[in-house]
Amino acid sequence: MRSGILDAIFPPLGRAARNWRPPSFAVNALSFAGVALTRDIRAGDLPHGLQRLVEITRAIAGEPRALLLDEPAAGLNPGESEQLIDLIQRINARVRPS
Repeated sequence: MRSGILDAIFPPLGRAARNWRPPSFAVNALSFAGVALTRDIRAGDLPHGLQRLVEITRAIAGEPRALLLDEPAAGLNPGESEQLIDLIQRINARVRPS
C-alpha cells in the first residue's frame, strides 16, 4: 500500500472526488427539472439540450427571487424546446401556485 499518515489526513484528490456527494438542494433542483440522471455527468459532456436544462437548473437551485432568460430555446430542436417549455411552466407554477 502506498498510503501514509498524510493520506489519512489529506485524502488524495481522486478519492475525495469519488466520495463527493452533491448537496441536497442541488439534487432536489435536478429532480425538479427532470435531469437527475445527469448528476454524475460533467455538464460539458451532455448534449446541448440537456446542457440548457442543467443551466436553468443551476440557476433555480439557489432559489432566486427572479430568473431572467435570454433566448433560452435558441439552438434547441423541437423536442428539447418542449422540455424547456415544460420546465419553465413548472418553475412558474412553483412561484405562482394556482
